[in-house]
Amino acid sequence: MPLPVPPTDNRRYQALVDELIARIPSHTPEWTNFTQSDPGVTLIQLFAHVTESLLYRTNQIPERNRAKFLQLLGVPLAPAREARGLAAFVNERAPAETLMIPRGSELFAGTIPFRTATSLDVLPVEARYYVRRPITTPTQEQKDYYALLYASYDKPVPQTLTLYETVEVVNGEGVDLAQTVDHSLWVALLGRKDDQKITPADPGGWDDLRGKLAGRTLSLGLMPDQGAEQIVARPGTPPPAADGLLRFEVPSPGRVALDGTGRPAPTYVRLTARADFDPLTQPGIVELALPGAGSGIDYWDNLDPLEAGVGDLPPAVDAPDVSSRLVTWLRVRSGSSTDVKLRWIGLNAAQIRQQLLISAEQLVPGDGSPDQARQLRQSPVLAGSVAVTSIENNTRHDWKEIDDLRAAGPELPITGAPDMGDPVEVFSCDAEAGLIRFGDGLSGRRPRLDEALYASYACTEGAEGNVAAFMLKAGPMQA
Repeated sequence: MPLPVPPTDNRRYQALVDELIARIPSHTPEWTNFTQSDPGVTLIQLFAHVTESLLYRTNQIPERNRAKFLQLLGVPLAPAREARGLAAFVNERAPAETLMIPRGSELFAGTIPFRTATSLDVLPVEARYYVRRPITTPTQEQKDYYALLYASYDKPVPQTLTLYETVEVVNGEGVDLAQTVDHSLWVALLGRKDDQKITPADPGGWDDLRGKLAGRTLSLGLMPDQGAEQIVARPGTPPPAADGLLRFEVPSPGRVALDGTGRPAPTYVRLTARADFDPLTQPGIVELALPGAGSGIDYWDNLDPLEAGVGDLPPAVDAPDVSSRLVTWLRVRSGSSTDVKLRWIGLNAAQIRQQLLISAEQLVPGDGSPDQARQLRQSPVLAGSVAVTSIENNTRHDWKEIDDLRAAGPELPITGAPDMGDPVEVFSCDAEAGLIRFGDGLSGRRPRLDEALYASYACTEGAEGNVAAFMLKAGPMQA
């Protein structure tokens, strides 16, 4: 429901009288009699009564009249704001190459159009998301498993042993790094079955795909699940590191290193991340530069089956559909004293905006009169998106949008007046109403008789564009 309009002034008769009498010593100190019998006090009471009546009538002005008064003052209604979000793309049937989706590609949620605000490489991989959650009361079966693991190293089981369970984060929804043993989210990058090429030199069958991914950009969409007032720092930890809130890492190429006792000591390659937002409080896209051909994308092949998930190794995943298609792991780790909580994380993601682009809409031609106005067919219009072009005698004119037409220069030079260099071919736009206005000749040029006018702009559905999740299902590349 709309908010009630606040009263213009809620002062009453007695408040007005008291305020005026209180000002007397400051303005007329010679006036000393403030009683009811004083003629000056009587005049104050009279004007207070009239003012109270005027204020009462002012507070009864309909909202439509208020909007009109503001429009006369050059204060239009605020235009509708475009809905914004993140969309993830899937490369299921295209060749095993990176698919480029340019900026401005059109998507649809039913009949509501959206456009990508950024371009991206859609990598031919699928993502599965896992976290390692601590087990507070391990079962006997779990204890026996780890006893067998330590026996394989000829080591006794430690008195204090931190156990965890691998939990899949379905669709990347609901990630809380504070509830994990390593403050990390593990993203399994999986290849498509048709792209697997098993050879004697490559029994896994994914080296060819790893080579095609080398040097590419992986776009990762992040949707936080907390506001700035909800951020809680972990106690007993150092202040945030200078290298960011999140760290993105992939396994180092080659065989996994071993420590002095023969245990795996995995190392990771830190990926260069490009982002212009705060992942704790704002949604956005993180662009990750994958290692080039020299460094390579790889995963260790010298691990014992019982070693999966030990220490800093990626979690153990028993599902055959995942383990057989594993290309590599991406580790998203909290790199500061603040744990990250995400509502959603997605691979091959781009920013989207709910807008419809109108190109070269023909307007009513000019007629040479001052203060001409033209109505756009679609509204509301996104502020700042309107471009006006005119054609006169086969000459193109590009008009400039301006906030106040009175700041424009005259159409023809005024004799004796200095040239201030103010723009002349200008227009103003009421984005909410979709109304374009031109100058009167003294301030801004008038479109001449039969001068062809064209407008290009972006419009939006406003609140109607706030569609539910997973509603974007159509686009120009859908097969």
